[in-house]
Amino acid sequence: NYEIDHIVPRSRGGSDSLVNMVLTKRKFNQDKGELTPYEWFHKKRSQDWDCYVKNVSEVFGSDKKYKKTIDLFASYSNKSRKYSDKKYKKTIDLLISDKTSDSRKTSLQATSYMEKTAQRLACLYFKWGMNTEGDKKKVLFFTGGKTADVRESLELDKILFANPTDDIEQKGKNRQNDRHHALDALVLSVLPEIRFNFKKIERKPDFFNKEFCAKEINKVYPERIKYVKPKLRETIYGLRYRFEKNEKTGKFEKIYYFISRFNSSIANFESLESARKEVENIFDLKIKRDFKEKLYEKNLTEEKWKEFLKGYTDDYKKIKKIAKVDSKGFRSSEIGEIKDVISNYGHKGAIKGQWIRDEESHQGQIVYKDEKGKWKVAPVYVFESLYKKCKEYKNKYKEVKFFRSGQLVELRRDYEGIKSGIYELKTVRLDGNTKIKNIHNQEECSKNIGYFIEGNGMTEYKNK
Repeated sequence: NYEIDHIVPRSRGGSDSLVNMVLTKRKFNQDKGELTPYEWFHKKRSQDWDCYVKNVSEVFGSDKKYKKTIDLFASYSNKSRKYSDKKYKKTIDLLISDKTSDSRKTSLQATSYMEKTAQRLACLYFKWGMNTEGDKKKVLFFTGGKTADVRESLELDKILFANPTDDIEQKGKNRQNDRHHALDALVLSVLPEIRFNFKKIERKPDFFNKEFCAKEINKVYPERIKYVKPKLRETIYGLRYRFEKNEKTGKFEKIYYFISRFNSSIANFESLESARKEVENIFDLKIKRDFKEKLYEKNLTEEKWKEFLKGYTDDYKKIKKIAKVDSKGFRSSEIGEIKDVISNYGHKGAIKGQWIRDEESHQGQIVYKDEKGKWKVAPVYVFESLYKKCKEYKNKYKEVKFFRSGQLVELRRDYEGIKSGIYELKTVRLDGNTKIKNIHNQEECSKNIGYFIEGNGMTEYKNK
């Protein structure tokens, strides 16, 4: 008459962890179906909700016998860790949460759900059995814990470090080395043939050891096959300045800001909550001061605040829009080329003095040798044609190359201490300073782009 119920149903992303499991009567479990407890009570038994919440708190908060039962269940379920007080709190949260899914589930739980879905889809696609008894072909999935057990038992994680030692800092996976994905894939390929006694390996293929894995991993070059397509940010900014007092010198100086054109309507300040949130972003210091004085008056009501906005004027002019700051303040010496980006290249909808900001601000860098024999860098901005700009530079200069941060490059010869080999191109700055990372030992070095091209014969890596 009793069943184990998933508090957040597995079909809704709930995990198989003990945190998400409770013992309940079969009829209640079937009636609850694919609903969370909150949804089930509010849909079918709303009058019992308060009593249910109280009961949950009492059972999980004070019943020691219940805790012992759960701990016993954990031991028989190969869960070696104790069902801690922190986990009891998570269970309580799930039992009374109004969320439609387990918003507190970890990324590993989410991964587990995706693994099961992928398993089912693969079986359907290849028309194999659904991993039932008698199936000759099966799709298996393993938890991250299993691969971690193999890596730990065979000390495979040390392969990913340049100078492996027994230092505590080098325990666990080195995620800075992109080949950690390849190591996991290699472990997964033999996991069905590995048998464990608790977390220790009891049986495995004879060939599978640290030396074999190191040899295979050294053949791997993590190559980026798809780059994030850079997009223009929709918001257009205008460059403005205001005089601010320097706290150190006591003098006033020009401080520049980028000002948003959008979401600047005074209607965005109508509620007290939004006004108090946005007031610090107001560019005009007088309007900012007036608003702050009013907003922090005692006993200010929504009605009084709306009356203030309705009658507020600046130099006897009714204001309809309030310019808002959308950048840090910086001095004229810091403006540099940012100010000229739009005026030099132009963009639909933009005018001189405006700037379109985006973290992915360019598609890559053209590297060329100028008339004086120096290597220079020219970014290809998002709003430019990569084909046209490359053609323009190739028509003008004899030696032109194109690089993207994150791609693999090959140094074809040793030069002044920097060894030949395959490297990841980390960054290429406008001044030519370039950082690369050795794929094998993860060591980074920085030199001018011309140093790598002329000295080391740097070129784009092409997988042979």
